[in-house]
Amino acid sequence: MSVINSISPMMGASGGAAASPGFLGDIEGVSLDTNIICCLDAGAEDSYDGSSQDWLDLTETNIDWWRGTNDGAAANDPAFNGTSGNESSSEYFSFDGGDWLTVKTQPAEFQPWHKDNAAFTAVFWIFIPTGGMNNSRFISDCTSNAASTGFKFGTEGSGTLDDFFCQCLDSTTSPPMTGTSSETAHVTENAWNMIAVSIDEAAGAGGSFFYKRAGASSTIDAFNATYATPSAGSATFDMHIGADGGTGSPVVSGTRMAGVFLFSTNLSQANLDSIYTATNRSFV
Repeated sequence: MSVINSISPMMGASGGAAASPGFLGDIEGVSLDTNIICCLDAGAEDSYDGSSQDWLDLTETNIDWWRGTNDGAAANDPAFNGTSGNESSSEYFSFDGGDWLTVKTQPAEFQPWHKDNAAFTAVFWIFIPTGGMNNSRFISDCTSNAASTGFKFGTEGSGTLDDFFCQCLDSTTSPPMTGTSSETAHVTENAWNMIAVSIDEAAGAGGSFFYKRAGASSTIDAFNATYATPSAGSATFDMHIGADGGTGSPVVSGTRMAGVFLFSTNLSQANLDSIYTATNRSFV
């Protein structure tokens, strides 16, 4: 992935294309960019210029996002912190308990997430505030109502539990899949974490997992992501980051996000460890 969001790649000294900017270049450096469909980087000027209403995808897929709900400034816009282009641990978006990101146009790449044979990975560099992430959604194109269709990943725990949770919905009262953590991989509070969910629907028991790393080593919780009677239809809502598809369950006040990486394949723990090392801007 060398072409970034409507910007031609710069030429390197040898005449070839230079590395992509920011986190995308880091992921290219560990050869894990083949299946990346979205890369958001709060520190890269090509992804966020410091003042715009939109946060731009660095990949060729161009899955761009509004701060808040649309192109108009509003109270639900995450606030930018830092200096555009610095690419340090000081560049991030902060959330106040009622903020989120909304995809500009729901892309075809998200529709397989709630369907048979789903295979994808969602990765976040996120700061977890003291007090935990009770009932917060990291990414979702459905609601907490079972009568919607889509996928959601977040937390259902309270206080210091911070247990990961994901669910596939098919507009019935019996969700095709619910995955929960066993408290092995739950987040570290008052710290930056790289967290992820890796889904391989066809793999069955133990084939999917939650991931968390906030230091020397990572932890995972494996679960069975088999979708029973999944929907073949479209998601009910456009994808949101930081809230569910209907903007319920927003991430708690004090949350920060520096990067979001979405892949159209199920990455392994070793893959995610490589991404952690490559993209860690002294967060931890």
